[in-house]
Amino acid sequence: LKSIMTKQKLASICTDKLKYLISNAVEVASNGVVVPKMYYRSRVRLYDTMYRFHSNGKKSSVKVKHLYAIPYSRYFTLRDILISTGAEQEVIDEDDEQIKQNFKLMMDEKDHPSKQALEKAFFTEIGKMKSPEVLAEYVELNKRILNNKLSEQEKFVFIEASAEIDTFLAKKLGDDAKLFMSTEEKFLKFLKDHRYLSGWVTAAGVVVFTIMSSPISDHFLSISKF
Repeated sequence: LKSIMTKQKLASICTDKLKYLISNAVEVASNGVVVPKMYYRSRVRLYDTMYRFHSNGKKSSVKVKHLYAIPYSRYFTLRDILISTGAEQEVIDEDDEQIKQNFKLMMDEKDHPSKQALEKAFFTEIGKMKSPEVLAEYVELNKRILNNKLSEQEKFVFIEASAEIDTFLAKKLGDDAKLFMSTEEKFLKFLKDHRYLSGWVTAAGVVVFTIMSSPISDHFLSISKF
C-alpha cells in the first residue's frame, strides 16, 4: 500500500511539473519573438531541458502525445543554421513525417535513464539521415549553442528558424496542454478563443460557467465532446 501511495505521489508531482513545462513552452511559442534576446534564451532553455519533458512525461498520470515536437523543432533549427552557413546542403526529399515519427518513438516509447542518454538518442536519429561529417557539424553546433558561443548572425538565424516552427510547436504542445485542463479552464479557453469575453456575452458566460461547473455539466460535456 505504501509503495502504491508513493508511486501515486510521484505521478502527481511529475504531472504538475509536466503541465508547467508544457504551458511555458506553449506561451513562448504562441507569443513569438517579442524581445529577441529573451526569446533566444527561452528557446535555448527549451531545447536544453528536453530530458525534463521526457522524464516527467514517462511518470506523469496524464499521457501526452506530442512531445516529439520539441526534438523536431530543435532539429529544424539546427538544420537551418547549418544550411545558412554552408555546412550542410538543403535536402528537399527528407521524409518529414518519418522524422517526426522517429522522434515520437524516442520521446514517448523509449525510456532514457539520463539526459546524456536522451541526447545521444537525439543525435543518433539525426545520424540516420546524415553523413558522419555532417552529423559532427550538428554536434559541434549544439555545443556552441548551449555554451552561448554563436555568432550574432547565427543567433539571428536561430531565432528566425525557431520562430518559423513556432506555430507547429504551439499547436502540438497546445493539444497536450488541453489534457491538463479542468472543465472550467476548457470553458474559459473556449470563450477566449471565440472572443466571447466581452460585453453582454461575458455576463451570459458567467451564468453558463456556473452551470458547466456542476456534475451535470461534466456529463453533458462528455456527451457533446465540447
